[in-house]
Amino acid sequence: MDESTHPKSFSHSVKYGVPVLIAVVVGLFLLIKYGPWKKPKTEEIEKEIIQAIRNNPQAVADYKAGKKQSLKFLVGQVMRATGSRANPKLVNELLEKKLEEG
Repeated sequence: MDESTHPKSFSHSVKYGVPVLIAVVVGLFLLIKYGPWKKPKTEEIEKEIIQAIRNNPQAVADYKAGKKQSLKFLVGQVMRATGSRANPKLVNELLEKKLEEG
């Protein structure tokens, strides 16, 4: 396509292409910054662990009584609270540590 056969093609591209390009770039920035794959920070995970312990006293009592299966239940509760974005291995380690402390 050259300008002589389609005189409006360049101005049409500038008029409609630039705003679309800006919207795409801004959208990508927001997706990268706040995307669903964004892992929660350790502090956020610890907050959810404390909440899971408070909300599930029976599972905590079962764990302390030697039922290690209840730890998996608590890990599942934390994973649900974080939208499955947390690393389950990290959640397991932090949860075990927290349960051994208190």
